[in-house]
Amino acid sequence: MDTVGRFLVLALLVAEFACRRQLADTSRRPAPELSPLDVVKIQVYALQQHNEPTPNAGIWTAFQFASPANRQVTGPYGHFLQLIKSPGNRPFLHARSVHFSNERRDGTSAEVTVDLEDQERLRSRFTFSLSMQRAGPFKDCWMTDGVHPSF
Repeated sequence: MDTVGRFLVLALLVAEFACRRQLADTSRRPAPELSPLDVVKIQVYALQQHNEPTPNAGIWTAFQFASPANRQVTGPYGHFLQLIKSPGNRPFLHARSVHFSNERRDGTSAEVTVDLEDQERLRSRFTFSLSMQRAGPFKDCWMTDGVHPSF
């Protein structure tokens, strides 16, 4: 590869890293301008960098985007933390690569599929189910109702 090619690859890697860092920012909260895909990217990148800038900060960010209905099932943050660290969710915490499919919307509900590859090159696929919140402090915000393995 010539010098220009190496420079372009390096520039693309730096841009991708900067984008992931911005989306994994622990100050991110639900907002009406975020699409379902944006919400899933924020959560997945935060989980991928889960101990940055402090231990479990990325898990806290992911919890911020859990819908009120999701929180009724998962419980408070302490229980959510245990769920995320369970073996079934470890692919999110150890992903070396991530691929997002196009979001599928139907009115106030949406789904986004995520393909993960861990350090041992094992692949996992998950589907995020989201809903547009119609009332309360998160009115008009997309939030995650659940995540399940896809086959």
